[in-house]
Order: sequence, then structure tokens, then C-alpha cells
Amino acid sequence: MATYAAETDVEALVAQWVIDGSSKPTSTQLTTLLESSDAEMDAMLSAEGVTVPFVSDGSDEQDKFATFLTGTNALGAAALWCASAFPDVTGPGEVPIREYLQARYDSRLKMLQSGAAIPNSVAAGKTLHGPITMNTEFPSTEPDLGTYAQPAFKRSDVETW
Repeated sequence: MATYAAETDVEALVAQWVIDGSSKPTSTQLTTLLESSDAEMDAMLSAEGVTVPFVSDGSDEQDKFATFLTGTNALGAAALWCASAFPDVTGPGEVPIREYLQARYDSRLKMLQSGAAIPNSVAAGKTLHGPITMNTEFPSTEPDLGTYAQPAFKRSDVETW
């Protein structure tokens, strides 16, 4: 069974069509699609130090992340379902719904893969990486950033006109 989303979550995304035992793909096949999407997400989460399957501790931040995962899982399964149910069915100049759903799913996967969508409280050992300066270092207020804090061009290296 899929960890994050249920059949009803996918049905909400493709509400115009009925998903049941006689639809193509069937609701049983949709469960397999949910599990496939879930496995892809879990691999990315695990690589970012998140214990999988993710279970919220009840805090607001983790509940929001769990909702994000539910939506992502549903988008992935809905894109797969639509690709099977309606392969290349569009009018001139239209984008197939499967492409729309797939694009949304892919953007969320990129956020998971980069760690941008994962709260610090969720990933073990995850550290926040803020921007670093490429201009100069102020020893009294900034930590030692090594060569990253050195200016690209020093005044002594620039010729005057």
C-alpha cells in the first residue's frame, strides 16, 4: 500500500474521470502506480537523511511536510494513470493532462532531491546552507570562510587608467 497518498487523493486530481474496477487503468493498478511514485520519493528522502517512510511527529512543520508528500505522491500516480488512460489525447496546441501533472510532479521531486523542500527538523544531520560572500571578509562579524570570502579582484591587481 502507498505510504503517502490514497486513491482518493488521485481521484481529486482527475475528478472528471471515474477510477474503479472497470476503468483503464483500474483502481488496483492505481495502487501499483501510487506505490511506484512512493518508492521514487522514498529513495530521494532517504538520500537526504530522512527516515522512510516519513511519519510526522505532529508538529506544524512536519504536518505541512507530510501534506506536501501526499500531494507529490498523488501527482506522480495521477500523471502515470493519465499517461496510461489517455496517451497523446489532445487538441491542437493543447498540453495533455499527463504532461501537466508530470511537470508538477517533477518539480516537486527536484525540490526533494535538492533538499529544498525538506524541513531541518525532518532530516537527520541536515544543516542549513545559507549564501556565502564572494566579496570580502569582515573578521569581527563573519566566520572564516576560507578562499570563498576573498575578493575576486584586489585593488592592487587592477590597473588604473
